[in-house]
Amino acid sequence: MLNNTGSHKNIPHLLRKISGLERIARAPKIRRLLYTPFKYIFAIIFSKVVYRLSGKTLKLSARLFWDDQVQIALPASMDLFLLGCKTDDSEIRLTKFMLTHLHEGDCFVDIGSHMGYYSLLSSFCVGEKGRGTKRRSFRYLFVYWKKIFQNI
Repeated sequence: MLNNTGSHKNIPHLLRKISGLERIARAPKIRRLLYTPFKYIFAIIFSKVVYRLSGKTLKLSARLFWDDQVQIALPASMDLFLLGCKTDDSEIRLTKFMLTHLHEGDCFVDIGSHMGYYSLLSSFCVGEKGRGTKRRSFRYLFVYWKKIFQNI
């Protein structure tokens, strides 16, 4: 079991884990089905049938690959639901970068945090001594920068 301090003794393990998840994400559909069969079938039925008929999302909790939880909405967050990570090439590269370069005690600001995946990852990496924060709206940032420039 991983601890939530982000200690770097776990980083090599997490990098191997995200690389394995990347291979599954790039694999044919049958491989993804075999990785999490019940979740995969449920997600496909929900997105192809239920969501198309109702137009309503399903809010639920998903376990992330470093054993944290995040609130998601299907079908938009299917990758988090099935694999516990973001699966686009750029998102996987950013995840690996954060695991490699964020250290205990660092500070990380996630502007436009959406579901909070990178905010949670940064909090894990920087630990209790670090600081991770998120800002969801550009409007907040605009007000913040306006105040700064008024004081110059």
